[in-house]
Amino acid sequence: MNALCDAERKIGTLKENNRVLQAQAVLQDLYVGTVRAELQSQEEKKSKSKSKKLNADSLPKLLDGDEFYQRVVEDSERRKLEEAEKVRKQAAWGAAAELKKKWEEEEEACKLRNNEAMDAWQEAVKLWEIEQDWAKEAHQRPRWKKPKSRAAKA
Repeated sequence: MNALCDAERKIGTLKENNRVLQAQAVLQDLYVGTVRAELQSQEEKKSKSKSKKLNADSLPKLLDGDEFYQRVVEDSERRKLEEAEKVRKQAAWGAAAELKKKWEEEEEACKLRNNEAMDAWQEAVKLWEIEQDWAKEAHQRPRWKKPKSRAAKA
């Protein structure tokens, strides 16, 4: 009876170990898959030469070969796209510069209007203060209220 219990215990332990090993294998497979994908993307990124030369890898080329011809066609298309993008960016920059110049002119005009309004208000306050001083000497009230600035009205 004792031997039977020991055998069942050993079998249970072996089954548990087998489940653990299977789980580890699944997790390792997932990890290796993600690492392999990352490594592949890094290698592809490195393999894309940032050099604009057609023979950037310095290996001998057959100049009339299909692969080299395809690289020449892709390079000419890339250059056309880059030139078009450069023209588009210059046009956008020019439009932005015009808008900024227009905004600066409008801002300057707004500042001038504000300064004129402030000067007018300060002049009106000076006149009111003179009126108030006269009213105090005559023991009367001023005939009009102190002027308020445009900022206080808003």
